[in-house]
Amino acid sequence: LRDAGLVTSRRGAGSFVSSGEAEVEGGFTPIGSIDDMTAFFDYRRMIETRTAAIAATRATAEDLADLRQRLAKMDKDIESGIATVEQDVNFHIRIAEIANNRFLLETLHMLRPHTLFMGHFLRRLSASGYARGKAGMRNEHYGIVDALEAGDSPAAERTMEQHLAASRERIFKGV
Repeated sequence: LRDAGLVTSRRGAGSFVSSGEAEVEGGFTPIGSIDDMTAFFDYRRMIETRTAAIAATRATAEDLADLRQRLAKMDKDIESGIATVEQDVNFHIRIAEIANNRFLLETLHMLRPHTLFMGHFLRRLSASGYARGKAGMRNEHYGIVDALEAGDSPAAERTMEQHLAASRERIFKGV
């Protein structure tokens, strides 16, 4: 992890999780500790669950077709063993676009480097755990789109909450 730039060591202080970036555009500093990783998931839960609920009231047939097309592409890449971290981040950003609230969208753009870092971090921790996690993530994404398609805000909020909780578990518990 140190060679990959994901962990830094400070003499006398210990080892710390690092994004490898000195500064992140938009005001969020890089993830630098396990506490930061926990806070990152808490923050995403607050922002993205509400974003999904709003998107459920605003999604058009074209938006839903686009999300399903994105999921189909991710399915193919998962089956081929291709990393889908970027696609996952873009899926979440697309939901914020559908919610049509510039502050929610700008927040997800500011979180982009952190979300990519967490995805790459998980991928490097365990190849087998990452592969298992992809199957869960796939089902969770389809559940979110199903709730958006139904126009069911509470279900969209709940399925996004479940997805983010499962993502957190994949990082911290390797499941």
